[in-house]
Amino acid sequence: MKVSILNCALPLFLSALALKGDVPVRSFHERTIGVSVGNEMVYAMEQAVDWLLDRQGKDGSWGASTNAYRTTALVRTTLLMLRQPAATNAVSKAGTWLAARPVPPGEPLETYAWRLLGERDPSAIRALRERAESVIASATPGERRLWREALESAHVPPVQPETVSAPSATPPWPVAKTASCREIWHAARTINRDFKGVIAREDGTPVNWRRDLAERLVCAQRRAATGGYWASRPPADSDLTETAFALLTFLELL
Repeated sequence: MKVSILNCALPLFLSALALKGDVPVRSFHERTIGVSVGNEMVYAMEQAVDWLLDRQGKDGSWGASTNAYRTTALVRTTLLMLRQPAATNAVSKAGTWLAARPVPPGEPLETYAWRLLGERDPSAIRALRERAESVIASATPGERRLWREALESAHVPPVQPETVSAPSATPPWPVAKTASCREIWHAARTINRDFKGVIAREDGTPVNWRRDLAERLVCAQRRAATGGYWASRPPADSDLTETAFALLTFLELL
């Protein structure tokens, strides 16, 4: 299945995720990333969506049985954020699969966040919010931030008031060449949220970090008969998860 992201819309919960505002994708490419790299990025996104759709199970899930819930929640939310008509059926099937089972015991707060970001049923939202309370204490600051954004997107307050961590004092730059797509996504999120998307070298020269990360991800994508993907490096996440985080990183670059 061939999909097109040339007219990709930003997520419905754009303001909650504090990205860049209502900026046309094409003009944003030209202004920050450049036309050539921007076009390559769009093509890589199209290839990745094709690859993810091809790997969905007949029951609507993604991933091995041991991590299917977490992977399905992540991939489904990623496709929802891309708002691709070609993925509508896959997103619906994944939603049915997730709705039929609770979050498995031992899942981190991140799993609850991905699940909540793709949920619109009020009763399911309440259940996720209440069950997540048991894992908030052990969550990382990054997971807590994602969870707060998920709650904001669902327009619900947390069960218990939470102390918000102070913004990062130093930008996570440069990103290590060995970084996984998940780590690259986390760095892009931090730059966007804690530094308003602007970082500079010691001499004050602005860093075009968006173009740097876009080029890196485009070059790292592997080709397959049914599209393109990003490969994991043990003990990192699966190829499915890495590919989802690469797509989420591209959305941070818009």
